[in-house]
Amino acid sequence: PLSKESGLSVRIPVGMRALSIEVDDVSGVAGLIRPNHYVDILATFEMEDSSETTQVATYTLAQRILVLAVGD
Repeated sequence: PLSKESGLSVRIPVGMRALSIEVDDVSGVAGLIRPNHYVDILATFEMEDSSETTQVATYTLAQRILVLAVGD
């Protein structure tokens, strides 16, 4: 069982790794994401090309990622 002593390590399958991502009210869908939900992780980048024109692109970094914990 998950406890203070065991931490999250008991929830991480062998061969897998945990990742911590800072989330605020906007990126965290106003607090509606909860443990045991699945999320897709996207990143938006602003890049300048050779003519110094800013291009914005969003990429999917990972799909169907299990949320183990939220908050403190």
